[in-house]
Amino acid sequence: MQIDALAEAWSRGEPIDVREILDARDSIDSESALRIIYEDLCLRRESGLPIDEFEWESRFPEWAADLRALLECDRWIRPELEPIVFPEPGEILGGFRLIEELGRGASGRTFLAIDPSLADRPVVVKVVADDHDEHLALARLRHTHIVPLFSQHTLPERRLRILCMPYLGGAGLSQILDDLAVCPESERSGAAILRALDRLTRPWPAPPAPEGPFRRRLEQATYSDAVVWMIACLAEAVHYAHVHSLVHMDIKPSNVLLTVDGRPLLLDFHLARGEIASGELVFDRLGGTRGWMSPEQLDALAAAREGKPVPRGVDRTADIYALGLLLRHALSPRRESSPNDAPKGFTRSTGLGDIIEKCLEPNASDRYPDASALAADLRRHLNNEPLFGVANRDPSERLVKWLRRNPATPAWATAVLVLGLAVVGISAYLENRNEEIDRSIGIARNLRDVGRLRESNVLLESLRASAARLPLAREPIHRIREELESNHRAEAAEELHRLAEMLRDRHGASLPAGEQGARLLADCVSARRSWERFSASNDETDNASITEDLLELILFCHDLRASMSTRPMKPSTLETLRDDLSAAERIRGSSLSVRLRREAFTPSPGPMGSAKPSPRTASEFEDLGRFELRREDLRSARRYFQAATEIDPSRFRSHFYLAECHYRLADPASAAAEYATCLAIRPTSALLHFNRALCLESSADAASARRAYDRAIEIDPTLAHARLNRARLSILQSDFPAARRDLELAIDHADEHLRGRIEYNLAVVLERLGEPALAFDHAQRADRLGSEEARALLDRLRAARSAAPTSRSPIPTAPNTGPAEESPRIRLSG
Repeated sequence: MQIDALAEAWSRGEPIDVREILDARDSIDSESALRIIYEDLCLRRESGLPIDEFEWESRFPEWAADLRALLECDRWIRPELEPIVFPEPGEILGGFRLIEELGRGASGRTFLAIDPSLADRPVVVKVVADDHDEHLALARLRHTHIVPLFSQHTLPERRLRILCMPYLGGAGLSQILDDLAVCPESERSGAAILRALDRLTRPWPAPPAPEGPFRRRLEQATYSDAVVWMIACLAEAVHYAHVHSLVHMDIKPSNVLLTVDGRPLLLDFHLARGEIASGELVFDRLGGTRGWMSPEQLDALAAAREGKPVPRGVDRTADIYALGLLLRHALSPRRESSPNDAPKGFTRSTGLGDIIEKCLEPNASDRYPDASALAADLRRHLNNEPLFGVANRDPSERLVKWLRRNPATPAWATAVLVLGLAVVGISAYLENRNEEIDRSIGIARNLRDVGRLRESNVLLESLRASAARLPLAREPIHRIREELESNHRAEAAEELHRLAEMLRDRHGASLPAGEQGARLLADCVSARRSWERFSASNDETDNASITEDLLELILFCHDLRASMSTRPMKPSTLETLRDDLSAAERIRGSSLSVRLRREAFTPSPGPMGSAKPSPRTASEFEDLGRFELRREDLRSARRYFQAATEIDPSRFRSHFYLAECHYRLADPASAAAEYATCLAIRPTSALLHFNRALCLESSADAASARRAYDRAIEIDPTLAHARLNRARLSILQSDFPAARRDLELAIDHADEHLRGRIEYNLAVVLERLGEPALAFDHAQRADRLGSEEARALLDRLRAARSAAPTSRSPIPTAPNTGPAEESPRIRLSG
């Protein structure tokens, strides 16, 4: 009935709001609601109206998940009205000058490009359709062996999305393997791989080939060891992606880059997605490359094409299968048409062959449990150590590995070895126990790597108690003790990082005061002393992350002490401040940031002179910017943050603080653009969407602001500030029912100060909707909560009660929670 009425209204040219139809029903099941919504969408499309699918989902939050699946199916069955036209070399696209096409595939095209805004820096630009979300996967991955994402830009007029990545030179692994195909097996080596890499690298604008650790490792390795090392690096990268809930789904030689400095990188995350459960119906993207997929991925792809549930789950072990194929393919003495055609006997090592066969088990549960376990076995093979994941079933190979681990064994060791054969039973027992201990230590290390420190500690303590009862157990106990110490260091570093991140997020732009500042200062001093006591016998300052976190704590304590101290400062306070800066200089060396802080309370005679240090890194520029921001020198702070983002475009906090400066300097449009960059790095932050909405609203872009409020509320329905501001926009558009819904939902999640404004706005809306009694009740509550506007509204409502009915008074403008002065803007919180 409703669908017929909807179609008839559109045919008359008098469309009905489908939201009103749904709200008019007291109860409606999900299937009926989706039928009505989809009919309205089709009618709009037939009338030539544009369809914004994100906005469409946000209009019906109660059916958002089902509607998203319906729209995905709609994209599959609906033909494109006109094909997307990809650019060609020579074009300028999104500010990038396209120089040369590097490759193309199903997801788009990749170009070598020039970025004129950064001194013609060469970059790699990938151009895909704007409905692809590969950037969302890459933005949360920062690993040594995963290609990083600098930025993303959308060109809605061309229905294209641009992904900007660094240009690192080098060549694809598929190109290198093809180049080595004519090289005899006896002449292959790691050095041969480097020669092929240098031949295939473009002469311009490739960076020079540095003599770094990756090239040195390849140059000294055999061909087999070089290939195993590369796959181990990729396995660690794949494990990192798995920890972040992403399965790559398309690992193959053409998606692996060997950079000019010899570093293997994993590329192309356009098919990356979460795991697929057995029996699940897959509506969104699912793909892969034939010949490089696991059996369960092939079955899932066939089932999805027929609209059937997948017969068995597809999880992280699908990538492990692909890594096994890649390893076997690279070690094959000849290039096969398919990795599955690689001949038996492709490697002379029984252990390595067993590793590959375990990766290629048809049953996913029989493969390595995760990619880190595969990487560990590959590295143990390189280091001539016993393997964990497979049986070390070749005695001769085990003996060779032992001799390689002990090259300085004197001649009398042979006699000892012969004597040891007489007690082979005891030796076998001890070896098996040692292997079990090594395997358990590896499990504990994997638990630590994924952040499960408590479980790792429990396992190691149990293992130490068990090893203490073994004869000749000094070495295993020593290894267990080392792992426990590593766990304790990891716990201390984790706590240090948590506190430093909280300081950067909450107090990077301004310092706390009063009791809160004193309490936070005590926490920071305690954490710093604990770390320094723990690391007194360990050189942890070579870890860049720990160094930055410790430096953050020291400079925060200095700035907070300086802001809380009375003038003139006591000698003891001055001594403490000097000690803080001396500690900072021991960590980073002389810097302009430390010198400015020192001169803030002990001015040196004369100018700074030629000895003035200058910032070099993005971190140093960001620290200077925060120093000036805390001193309210916004323009100097903005210059420093801009310099930091030019050096490192992916540095989240530099963009965030730059947005802060733009906003406080009354430049909301620039602030909104910086928040958009922040969202490319952290797309699921409701507070970032809220801040961007405030800036857009200050720029008089109400439509974009509303969409940003919608997105913030979709991510965090409890964000009362966003609901209040969206209600304010609804009031200005005379959409009072929508405003009422938002305000009623916002009340439960607001503090007392904000609740007063919500109650006042709700009273205004109810008055406009012709419900004066309810309006009077809410106005009274607002008045009790301290809302000054509520008093005038109460007087008007009292007068309306006693007076004869007259025309309705004009509605006053509802107060905005930001960026007006009456309500401070919410900043990003940890």
